[in-house]
Amino acid sequence: MAIARFGLLMVALLGGADACSFVVPVTLTSHTSDHHRYAGTNDNVTVSYEVNGSWTSPAYLCTGYETCDNDKTANISTSLASAPTKVKVHLLGDNGWLYDSLTLTVYGEKCSLATGDSWLDTDPGYVSVKTFDVPTTCRKVPVTLTSHTSDHHRYAGTNEAVTVSYEVDGSWTSPALLCTGYETCDNDKTATISTPLASVPTKVKVHLLGDNGWLYDSLTLTVYGESCSLATGDSWLDTEPGYVSTKIFDVRSASDFSAVTSTNLLMVSSSGVSMMALLTFVGAFSSVAAVACIVHKAVFRRSVQQAPLLLG
Repeated sequence: MAIARFGLLMVALLGGADACSFVVPVTLTSHTSDHHRYAGTNDNVTVSYEVNGSWTSPAYLCTGYETCDNDKTANISTSLASAPTKVKVHLLGDNGWLYDSLTLTVYGEKCSLATGDSWLDTDPGYVSVKTFDVPTTCRKVPVTLTSHTSDHHRYAGTNEAVTVSYEVDGSWTSPALLCTGYETCDNDKTATISTPLASVPTKVKVHLLGDNGWLYDSLTLTVYGESCSLATGDSWLDTEPGYVSTKIFDVRSASDFSAVTSTNLLMVSSSGVSMMALLTFVGAFSSVAAVACIVHKAVFRRSVQQAPLLLG
């Protein structure tokens, strides 16, 4: 439906939302066997993770007999920028360690990496380092997008479909339905869509499929239970001149910053002397300014979060 526009334009400077920062809670749990007199070790054992193609700094899993003696359980928890793809355990000394289980827990999802007696040792015929692939079930990233349709305009809702897709590892996922018409995206209604992804998304795309505009007032992304606001305030998706039917939002993941985590990291010199350092990485957040243009449409102003095309 064509609607007459008034000529009034008002330009305002708005503060951008903080960047999103997500971290993945990860725990590795080991159990030392009790099937051999010398199963325990008085040496240290470290763990590191392959995340986004790079290895994290090693952290202590075992600190000698205190945690890795016969029939003892050891665990180390940390926060990562994304779900790990590999896990590496490393015996630092020459006193062998016989474990019978290694379990990885990623955001509450438990995956077995190893079961049954297995040695880490420097003796001939053994290895002091082992690398494990993380099962797919522990590599899925739980992602939910939640929208709220505004109630500030009579025709805020839409009877059209609205899809969402995510940029993951440089490629876009197939679009999934966020809105299925008035059923989910009528005035003052909340819509959600949950999708397991291969890693934390870097961008989110929402797309109106028809020509019946949709006025939302919030978009919230939730990853590993942590929520982040992508958009607040009334904003249209529409095909009419001066508007856009597709919007893309940047997601600043923890991989772009230092991960928000406190963990015991290991620093080892070339002579093998090690010391424990407690390092805290704090994610940075940025704020950007955006120009909004308020356009009269009939007797209602559509607040647009980006300068509409008709400014040109």
